Amino acid sequence: MSDAALIQKIQLALPTSPTGYEEITIAAVAIGPTSSQIEASNYAIILFTGGSIRFRDDGTNPTSAIGYPQFDGDTIALSVASLRKVKFIRIGAINGVARLRYYR
Repeated sequence: MSDAALIQKIQLALPTSPTGYEEITIAAVAIGPTSSQIEASNYAIILFTGGSIRFRDDGTNPTSAIGYPQFDGDTIALSVASLRKVKFIRIGAINGVARLRYYR
């Protein structure tokens, strides 16, 4: 199977009913999603805009130096299990924004 066919197969397997939307401003204190939509969803697609951020989804707060970095325009998908634990923090002096689209 070609890579393109595999990617298409994976995309078709993802649930696609939207359940909600949330925007989180990411500042100097670790913060996670607050939407009640988390429990009504299977996953979220997150677009990061503005300042660079770091995140951890293992239940430990990230710091400006520790965690997985994300930059303006980056997109990730997280399962509901990760959404329950994920926390974000900005890297520098500019706040970031996480735009979460929830799906079931």
